[in-house]
Amino acid sequence: MEEKKLQKKIKKTHDGTKQLKQEVQQFKSKVHNMEAKAQAQAEEAKNAFIQTAAALRRQAENARDLLPSHTEAVHAKEEELSMLTKRYASLREQIRELKQQRTAENVS
Repeated sequence: MEEKKLQKKIKKTHDGTKQLKQEVQQFKSKVHNMEAKAQAQAEEAKNAFIQTAAALRRQAENARDLLPSHTEAVHAKEEELSMLTKRYASLREQIRELKQQRTAENVS
């Protein structure tokens, strides 16, 4: 009788151990899958970062290439503005002189 009880306990323990081993294996498998998924996401993020950095580098190079022509255009517009300002001042002076002449003619 005592032997049967011990055999039952041994069987239960064996079955419990077997079940625990299966659960551990399932858990290990789950962890492995999660690690693989995390690795894939990290790789995807790294590739996205590399692509973004390359695009920004190209944009910076394009902007640097355009800078001299834009600088020249700004200088040309500044010169044009300066000439127009001088022309405006000259025309204002001519208008002032014409008004003075007209006033002088009206007085005489």
